Amino acid sequence: MKKTKFAAVMAFIYTALGITELPKGESGELAFSEDQDKTLQEQFGGQYDMAIKAAKDVLAEESGLDAQKKAALDALAGAVGEDPEKTTTETVVTAATEKIKEQEKTIEKLGAQPEADNVMNRIIKGAKTAGVASFLAATTATQLFGMPNAEFSRTAPWNERAYNELTGEKTAAVTDFNDVSTVTKLNADLKEFYTKNPEVLRDLKKNTFGLPAFWPKRFNVVNEITDAVIDVANVTQGRKPDWSPNPEFMIEAEKRKNYPVQIDIEFSGYQLQQFESAWINTLFDFNGSSPYKTSFVAYLVKKIDEQARLEDRISSINGVYVFKPAGIKSKGYFLNRQNGLRYQLWKFRDLDKKIIAFKSKLGQLTVANAYDYFAEYALWLKNDVRTQTGLKIYISQQILNGYNAGYKLANSLNQDYDGNKLNYIDGYSNLQFVVLTDLEGTNAFFMTDENNVEILENVPNEKSIYRFEYLKRNTYIHADYYQAAAFVFAGFKLPANSPFLGQAQFIWMNDAPLFSKDFTVPMYGTVLSTPVSVDFNRIRTDINLLSDVVTVKTSLTAGQIVKIEGNTGQLTNSKIIKKTGGNGGNLDLTADFDPKSGGSLTLVVTADGGLKELKRTTAPDAPSAKAIDFTGTAIDYVNGTEFIYKGTADATLTDILNGQEGAEVKIYGQATNSLTVADVVGKIDVTASYDLDAPEKFIVLKKFDGIWFEISRG
Repeated sequence: MKKTKFAAVMAFIYTALGITELPKGESGELAFSEDQDKTLQEQFGGQYDMAIKAAKDVLAEESGLDAQKKAALDALAGAVGEDPEKTTTETVVTAATEKIKEQEKTIEKLGAQPEADNVMNRIIKGAKTAGVASFLAATTATQLFGMPNAEFSRTAPWNERAYNELTGEKTAAVTDFNDVSTVTKLNADLKEFYTKNPEVLRDLKKNTFGLPAFWPKRFNVVNEITDAVIDVANVTQGRKPDWSPNPEFMIEAEKRKNYPVQIDIEFSGYQLQQFESAWINTLFDFNGSSPYKTSFVAYLVKKIDEQARLEDRISSINGVYVFKPAGIKSKGYFLNRQNGLRYQLWKFRDLDKKIIAFKSKLGQLTVANAYDYFAEYALWLKNDVRTQTGLKIYISQQILNGYNAGYKLANSLNQDYDGNKLNYIDGYSNLQFVVLTDLEGTNAFFMTDENNVEILENVPNEKSIYRFEYLKRNTYIHADYYQAAAFVFAGFKLPANSPFLGQAQFIWMNDAPLFSKDFTVPMYGTVLSTPVSVDFNRIRTDINLLSDVVTVKTSLTAGQIVKIEGNTGQLTNSKIIKKTGGNGGNLDLTADFDPKSGGSLTLVVTADGGLKELKRTTAPDAPSAKAIDFTGTAIDYVNGTEFIYKGTADATLTDILNGQEGAEVKIYGQATNSLTVADVVGKIDVTASYDLDAPEKFIVLKKFDGIWFEISRG
């Protein structure tokens, strides 16, 4: 019957409109009021027409039941007196009246369809929105929501559990994800999902990358790509009798590397059960806009994608690449998977000298002086640059807030001041500000053409092609792809006396440090003490330093200062070895250095590519006098940036409160009781669990998108 078929739809219509029966017009037709019709359009959205058709079908069916009811009553009235001779008119009337009342009750029960009411009650109990109610009504014996796709099959235990939970029929058992057949089904669903829903993959990633939408993407870049830039100047000259050509050409190529990335995730059966429960909870509020996005595999892909794309974004700006050799078992840190824009700027400005930095008379850029600072910067630019269109100035949100506060202060007394905030330098609307979230916590900014930064990838959508494997009662999820962000061109490397200094560059920036003093990259060592790459100036030895470091190879220029910090948690006995006539090393040290001491080496890059010791310490740096003692399991950034655990028992850090984007904290341990810093979902992310069980042990964490990520430890 129609009433049974559309029980869920009718239940929601009654609930949404606060009615108990469908409204009828004079001729018995469906007659919603204007307000009721508007409410249904809002609630059902794209399913509105289907809902109205269902209501009309149910009303037509109910009208038919009414006619049947009248015919039944007429027949009953003529059939109650079986023996007229033994009854009077009065007894016939009385009997007929009683019989009719009895049959009316029966017919009313039939017309009300109590079995459908039970279905309605169950669905009302479960579904909260019109979307899921209408799709539940379309569910068949084999397919959840009536969707034909394999990932909606009710043979999948998660789909059957979802149906039972949403309708309130019964509480289904959680899925056993330790069953090989379950993982096989997940893989089959993934294959179906990727094949039939490519547009959903694009939708899932559309708003999760977080980098400027106008940055172009370049595909089919497997390793690196090179573009040659030609700059031509001084082509014309005054007419004269002699032939003396004088055009000036500068040709230079910029290589941009695309980095391979892998995702390796391990889930226990219990963790996947938690995902299953969370998925079902999202269905309760499903609005019905696109059922293809509601399957369990779509939910898993979206959740993994959210974190992966967050790490894509952060590493695209803040990453410093470090090769992780075989033999290192600890998980790799996502900031070491590519050289991001900060590293590229550091290399262009401080190593290659392709960029002449702006140095303000005001000193360092701050929130307080931002308005005056950028006014001076605009005037520092060459005229042709200052008037160029398409330029974007990338800054942190904090600095932009400071700029607008300064703008307000400078203009609030002017009669034409309208209180609006500026997204460009006052007086130069072509020099527009763009906030880069991952510049938060630094005073550095850079400016370039809006098309001078590219996102490099290989195959479109490969970032979200996952596969599942099952081994030793755990489920493993894998993916491989290429992704990087790179400047198309920075500028021409010119001699110090070139008249084109400051003009042959395509990026303009200030002289602020691009990395904090606590940001370090790991030194893993190499097998058999082969040369170790040193391509950054702040390094910390890894706890699994593979072998003695005898020789380095570096891309750093002569005169660069490099600091190598030891690690008291080092598990191996590897050292940094002083060069001798017999070992062929290039480390000019006063003596071998033992990283286990927790001390540090300060060195300078020599002309032959080696490192020469300038200074060393033999113990970790002590906490500053400003370090805050704490005894609980949470710290508050409002109280300070350095903390020392002073608890009377071993404990595990559970939370870091407050702190703006880009904020950093440093936490020290103590000798008597240990503080363990481990992953806390949605709050803290570390490369591996770390026990701060000694005064010299510490960990540094930095806040990105509400999560505190480890950036170094010692």
